[in-house]
Amino acid sequence: MRGRPRKYSIDDPPIKVNFYIPASLRYKIPDDTVLTDLLTNILTNYFDDSKKVELKELEKKEIELKEQLAVVQSKILKLRREMEESEKIKKELELKQSYAVWQFWNILKQGVKINRLPFIGNKYPETILGIKFNYDAVEKALKSKEIISYSIETFEQAIQLAKQYNVTYIGRGQNEESEFNKFKNFYEEYKRKVKI
Repeated sequence: MRGRPRKYSIDDPPIKVNFYIPASLRYKIPDDTVLTDLLTNILTNYFDDSKKVELKELEKKEIELKEQLAVVQSKILKLRREMEESEKIKKELELKQSYAVWQFWNILKQGVKINRLPFIGNKYPETILGIKFNYDAVEKALKSKEIISYSIETFEQAIQLAKQYNVTYIGRGQNEESEFNKFKNFYEEYKRKVKI
């Protein structure tokens, strides 16, 4: 193929090329091999850049997918952290509410002995303990013996009464820290007994 090279189009018909193969090599090629197909494949792999182009495209796609994966993984981690934080806050709030119920229960135990609340106004529960509830309704229930010692024997009973009388944790009680430590000791024992 001498002379000035001409430009070829992929639509051109096949080109006939004559060349010689050394006998030492020819006898190594199986008889049923179609030399045209074999040489076309060899020359295609040697000269054709389409595979390199395809490889580059795939490598580019791989980089894009890795970047997308990194973004997705980052979002997953962020969501997991937010969910863990939300769950932690939820458990803390549940524990604080259980503390409020426990304090309410202690107040009721004192109240049933004297048929009224063991304090006047709201300073003791709100300022000292950091809880509040419907004082008037509880006072009335104690005086009328609607709440008696039999109805507050267990913490579960106190939980039900707390719902009825809107017991709420408000925080910032003066004695809250020391009282909360006492509550935690009680609550650990309570959870062990009821297997929470």
